[in-house]
Amino acid sequence: MAGPRRLLQPKYLIGAVAVIALLWLSAKIARGAYYLHQLDADRAEITDLARAQSPFTHGRQWQDALLDVDQNLRGLAQAIQPMIALGALLGPSNQLHATANAVSEILAISHELIAMGQKLLSFDDLFTEDGNAPTRATQIAVLARHAQELTQLAEQAKQLENRLNALPLGQLPSALAEPLQQSQALANLLTATLQMAPAAPQLLGFDRPQTYLLLVQNNHELRATGGFITAAGLLKVTAGDMELLDFVDSYEIANSAVQHPWAPAPMQRYLGIDLLFLRDANWSPDFATTAQLARTLYAQNQGVWVDGVIA
Repeated sequence: MAGPRRLLQPKYLIGAVAVIALLWLSAKIARGAYYLHQLDADRAEITDLARAQSPFTHGRQWQDALLDVDQNLRGLAQAIQPMIALGALLGPSNQLHATANAVSEILAISHELIAMGQKLLSFDDLFTEDGNAPTRATQIAVLARHAQELTQLAEQAKQLENRLNALPLGQLPSALAEPLQQSQALANLLTATLQMAPAAPQLLGFDRPQTYLLLVQNNHELRATGGFITAAGLLKVTAGDMELLDFVDSYEIANSAVQHPWAPAPMQRYLGIDLLFLRDANWSPDFATTAQLARTLYAQNQGVWVDGVIA
C-alpha cells in the first residue's frame, strides 16, 4: 500500500503533470514545425506559378495554392497558441511577448491577404484554364469592370500595410525581423499596384492614346525632386503598346522664340537663373507642382501638351 500513497504525494503529482505538459508542448512544437514545412512548400509553389511563362493561365492552381496556404496558416495558428499564451504571461518587456504578438498579427494579416487574392481570382476572364493566356485588352477590360472592387482592395491593402509597418522590428529576433522587413516592402508595392489598377485602362491608352513627359534627373546635381533635369523624353502609349519613346537633351528643348516666366526669387538670388526653363522646372519639392510646371513649359517650348509627367 505504500507504493500508491507515494505516487499521490505532491512532488510525484507535479512531476507527472510536468511530463504530460512537456509531451503536450513537444507535440505542439512538432505540429508547428510540420505546418512551417508545408508553408515553405506552398511558398515554392506560388513562386513557380508567379514565374511561369503564362501565370494567368493557371487560375485553378492559384485557387488551390491559396486554399493550402490558408489551411496551413490555421494549423500553425493552433500549434503556436501555447507560445502566444506564454508570451502574454511573461509581460510586454519580454522578447517572447513581442514575438508572440507579432506572429499572431502576421497570421491575421496573412488570412486577409489570402481573402484578397481569392477576390482577385473571382474576377471573370482575368485567369483562364485552357492554356491560352487572356489578351491584354481582355485583362484591361476586367480591371475597368471591377474598378470599384479594386479601389476597396487598395484601401484594405493600405490598412494591412500600416499594420505590418506598426510591428516592432527592433524587438523581434532577426529570423523574424528580416523577412518581415521584406514583407513590408512588398506590402507597399501591393498597395501601389492596387491603387493604380483602376486607372490602368486610361494610363495605358485604352480609352485614347496617352502621351507622357519623362524627366531624367541627375542626382549628382541635386534639385528638390531628385536632381537636375539633364534630359526629357516623350512616351506615347496606345492600347498598352508603346508607339513612341524619344529622349533629347534638356537644353535642346528650350525655345528662345517663346516667352518664359521669371525664375523664383531664391533661384535668381542663389543660382543666378533669371528665366525658368524646363531643365529648372523641379524647383518645388512637391512633385505635383513640379509636374504641372513641367507640362506647361514643355507645351510652351515644343507645342505638345502631355497627359502626365514621370520622373
